[in-house]
Amino acid sequence: MNKDVWYLVRTRQHKELLVQAVLSKHAIDSFLPMLRNKQVCWGKEFSQVTPLFPCYLFARFDIQTTLHSIQRTQGAVGVVCAGSEPCEVPEFVIHEIKARQRNGMIELPDKAYFSGQKVQVVGGPFKGIQAVFEKYLSGPDRVAVILKLIGGLDVRAVLPSHRLRNVDG
Repeated sequence: MNKDVWYLVRTRQHKELLVQAVLSKHAIDSFLPMLRNKQVCWGKEFSQVTPLFPCYLFARFDIQTTLHSIQRTQGAVGVVCAGSEPCEVPEFVIHEIKARQRNGMIELPDKAYFSGQKVQVVGGPFKGIQAVFEKYLSGPDRVAVILKLIGGLDVRAVLPSHRLRNVDG
């Protein structure tokens, strides 16, 4: 195994910040991506900051000399393993997540469409066809729409969201 690579550390629930603080004594670096969520409670909208991956954080350390200390860290459950081997997290994964940070918070794309909205397909084999937006599938990048085909036939299709445009805008 390589020295000083990234690993995924599992924490107890709501202990991510504690583990990150304690890891600063043992690990070369740690990364706890945080996400600002909009919540509605009692009819009022408020903002809440939570970990992007609850109960997990990333840490870079030398596995040979530091694994035991990491596993004994207060609030930590352990290092994520495949079998008995700790799983290395590729450096590009950390860079990709960090690239989505703005002012220390991860920014996820907003959902641009709502159920029942009229849209037009602007790319791919259905280009130019009008549709009705149905729902998002597994995040904001894949969507289900009802295509309005010739002869009044309605067909459900799954498309990348970037192939849609709001008919009204």
